Amino acid sequence: MRPQIVVGLGGSTGGHALAWALDQAAGCAGQLLICHGCRPDSALATAGPHPPLALLELADPALARAIAAARRRLGGDRVQLLIRPEHPAGLLLDAARRADLVVVGAATGRPGDDRDQRHDRSTGTAYIVARQAGCPVAVVRPTGGAGQLGQVVVGADDPGLIDAQLAAAFDWADQHRCGLTVLTGGATDHDGRPPAARLGPWRRAYPQVPVQVRPAGADPVPEMLRCARGARLLVVARDPRRPAGRRTGRALRTLLTQATAPVLVTGGAAQSATASESIRSMVRSCSPSSVTAAPASASGAGG
Repeated sequence: MRPQIVVGLGGSTGGHALAWALDQAAGCAGQLLICHGCRPDSALATAGPHPPLALLELADPALARAIAAARRRLGGDRVQLLIRPEHPAGLLLDAARRADLVVVGAATGRPGDDRDQRHDRSTGTAYIVARQAGCPVAVVRPTGGAGQLGQVVVGADDPGLIDAQLAAAFDWADQHRCGLTVLTGGATDHDGRPPAARLGPWRRAYPQVPVQVRPAGADPVPEMLRCARGARLLVVARDPRRPAGRRTGRALRTLLTQATAPVLVTGGAAQSATASESIRSMVRSCSPSSVTAAPASASGAGG
């Protein structure tokens, strides 16, 4: 079965999310589902979930152009469109139930901007999907392609969540022929072992991947943001055991709004095995590719 990739298309960063998702789908021969949450008063609201391209051209020309470009690249049989008059987060979470990866645009604020963006719709969409989806979620912002030559960075500050992170990170680094930096915190697992102690099997399985282990300190977020500058990918974990109001929720929101690299959010402890296998099987079949120019974006799901 082809890997199933879901992407939210909408807002100022939706086109960049689509370009990144197209690269992944092209590399792994995957299926792409483009989700668009339209306004209730839009002409698309009553057109059904899979409107024809001719109607799209009349109601939303930018969206129609993006869909047409995606189908030209992958082939019409590998690109589907889903439109519903609802909030983009709900639409993406529903589609995530049958996906191996969800891609969504990052917040519209400047990378590194420390303003409170909790009420920004795009920030809310990316954060909600990253926190609640049952599969890995990639949050993508415009980078101009600079990050494509960098390394993969893992923020491994929780030993209970590290396996899904390492599965994705080692496979990604291997397939893109780049190095891996593992940032470790001070927490230990139930046997008293630090996160770095879990690296042995992965290093043996991927001897060709250069690995650097660095301490991240008591608060790993600033070091993760620093290392993410110019990185190919930043891999972090969601932990559904903790409510969003606690420190882990604030840390994830900060990474999603301020990291300059794409952020891959892997599953929590309960989803670790499933998340690991889905992302590993998808990434394993991918070939290295560079970011393409972003198609025109449209309002709705995503950024």
